Amino acid sequence: MIDNVINRYKNKFEIDLYVISDMKPKKIVGVINNYIHVRPWKGFIQRNLWIFFVLPKIHKKLAKRINKTYKKILVTHDYFTKSPYLLRYLKINNIYLCQETQREFYEPWEIHAPSLREKIANIFRLPIKTIDRVNTMSAGTIICNSKYSQMTIKSAYNRASHIVYPGVDEHFF
Repeated sequence: MIDNVINRYKNKFEIDLYVISDMKPKKIVGVINNYIHVRPWKGFIQRNLWIFFVLPKIHKKLAKRINKTYKKILVTHDYFTKSPYLLRYLKINNIYLCQETQREFYEPWEIHAPSLREKIANIFRLPIKTIDRVNTMSAGTIICNSKYSQMTIKSAYNRASHIVYPGVDEHFF
């Protein structure tokens, strides 16, 4: 979806894209692509410790740069925590595009953790639920793509959100 948003607005606005990932993203033509390569620690427990202690520092450093350079920012999901730590550190006008809540924490476990192993993993990952909640509560404005998403955001975070329905590729349809 973010590709569609960027392609729609890149001729009207200057867009800089920042991606924090352990995998190199595809470049989007017509925008400045900023790739921040990270190396999460290997192993389930180690990876979660990296998310708790290292990732916030990376986001805080990026937020300092963004706060100095930009007036507004559109933030989308983070690969590691769903809602990015970046939201905590932004001092500029920001909009968080929340496609969905972190389903394994906000929907019944029978759906997302049917096995005992998955249930135990989710228990160890419960601090990420708190991180997600704090990060989302730090967002300036939240937008989503449907009434269903709006309802789940309200239920999970007790935050209002605005619906911005996905655009349609007029050339394709």
